[in-house]
Amino acid sequence: MVNTLTYDDFVRMAKAYSTSDVESNTYQTLMAISGIIYTEPDNAVAISKIKQLLSGPAIEHGPAVEFVGAIVTAVGQVVAVAQAIQTIAGLMQLGRSVTLIVENHTDIPLTLVSASHSSGGFAVPPNSVLDPQTAQVFGSQGTSIPVVGGVTGAIGNALYRSEAGDALFQILWSNPIAGANSSLAVAAPDPYVAYSTTGSGNNAQMRFEFRQR
Repeated sequence: MVNTLTYDDFVRMAKAYSTSDVESNTYQTLMAISGIIYTEPDNAVAISKIKQLLSGPAIEHGPAVEFVGAIVTAVGQVVAVAQAIQTIAGLMQLGRSVTLIVENHTDIPLTLVSASHSSGGFAVPPNSVLDPQTAQVFGSQGTSIPVVGGVTGAIGNALYRSEAGDALFQILWSNPIAGANSSLAVAAPDPYVAYSTTGSGNNAQMRFEFRQR
């Protein structure tokens, strides 16, 4: 039952699909179930969606992107990134959301050190590594407020570090209930630089770039 699942159960499920063959139906089904559990606040609706999923045709793996939690593609692949944005945005159903496009334009891999929210949570979490010359697309959204109803904003941050510890990349995003959207990207030390682009609206897109001069 969905309403008995704990955070540890979700982690085990995430590990199961992240270590499976990405071309397999098992992988795709686990990915879809995880998305339902993580984004549907009503347990009864989530159970109904999962039953419908399991009774339907097998989920097929699209050729343009690779699912490992976040959607990963090479930087500069405009069509693949657009498909990824559409897919992630489609998983987020609450009032405030941010589709995050994070690009590593350097030749060094970046490890995710931390990722958290002051408001909301991940609908689709980032991967543990941001590989060189790749873009990752994942999603942050507000959470429902028990009893009183309504939803929160989507406000969070993530910190990446190079394996050698000689480069840092931090991103921050905010889609609040009240006030303007904002984003920030910081890189250190020189010659690394970072850029952010802030999207508008309740369901916004925000792009973050890590580059070397």
